[in-house]
Amino acid sequence: MHIANCSRCGKIFRPIGGRKMCPQCLEADQKDFAAVRAYLKENPGAHIAAVSEATGVPVKRIQEYLREGRLVLAASADWLQCERCGAPLQTGRLCAKCLAEIAKGAAPAAPAKPAAERPEEPVRFQGRKKVIRDKFRRW
Repeated sequence: MHIANCSRCGKIFRPIGGRKMCPQCLEADQKDFAAVRAYLKENPGAHIAAVSEATGVPVKRIQEYLREGRLVLAASADWLQCERCGAPLQTGRLCAKCLAEIAKGAAPAAPAKPAAERPEEPVRFQGRKKVIRDKFRRW
């Protein structure tokens, strides 16, 4: 049985579905997010400090919601920056430019070299017979 520590309170719990929080903290987190979301629906474009003060949710937790992509800022802010290049963001961890560069780097590898370019497999001789050594079998 797999167990983990809650990322919010530190209690030991059995994670279900890759969650990082215990059921009690997850429920509290969902309530906090619902409060922030409801406040932003009523007051679009509110500053993060005003949202925190009105809802009682810490600024750090609101920043986590932005980094996770659960919330989006009305305009890019100086305090939310791309973790790779430092460009201002509205949500997430990386800007569109960095995401595109990473996607290019994660493209499929180049095709395998043709047989003529590959190094030959090790060969050993036994008497007059030529035996090709199979790297998966021991001879």
